[in-house]
Amino acid sequence: MSQSFNNLNKILINKVLKDNNSSVIEFIKLIEPLIWGALYKYDQLSESDREDLFQEIIVKLFSNNKKRIRMWEGKSKFSTFLYKVAVNTILDYIKSAGYNKSKNYDSIENIEITSHFTDFADIYSLKQAIKSLKENEKHVIELFYFNQMKEKEIAEHLQKSINTISSVKFRAIKKLKQFLEEI
Repeated sequence: MSQSFNNLNKILINKVLKDNNSSVIEFIKLIEPLIWGALYKYDQLSESDREDLFQEIIVKLFSNNKKRIRMWEGKSKFSTFLYKVAVNTILDYIKSAGYNKSKNYDSIENIEITSHFTDFADIYSLKQAIKSLKENEKHVIELFYFNQMKEKEIAEHLQKSINTISSVKFRAIKKLKQFLEEI
């Protein structure tokens, strides 16, 4: 995204490193979607595993005087660095628990949308894009991506046909992609 927003990321990270409590809270709110996105790509993890791993990733970032955060050299986006920390933590857990390492993506749209969000500015843009959707589209997208519900589950939950949910999801994804390409 914009260079000025990347500078804001660096400013926020510097404030976090200086133990500015409000900045730490803001920082965690910004990185939370990226960490959860990484966690939900592994279908072999239970919800309890994901919650534990989320906490472990946060603790890793902040333990030993924020050693992990300090390891970021600024050569890549911080979100890329953070994503690597999250995925390595997840893979270490999967290996120690004896699970298969394969990833599960619900659909090609999931890959295309989640791979687009590589910076905090992108997360903000996604929130703005979602706000632009009609209420029914917003609801389906939130259930699909953020609650990780399958189309069949959403159809049952909303008491609609699977075809209706598929159509709404398809239109919403198309609108989101168009919105994000325009910024």
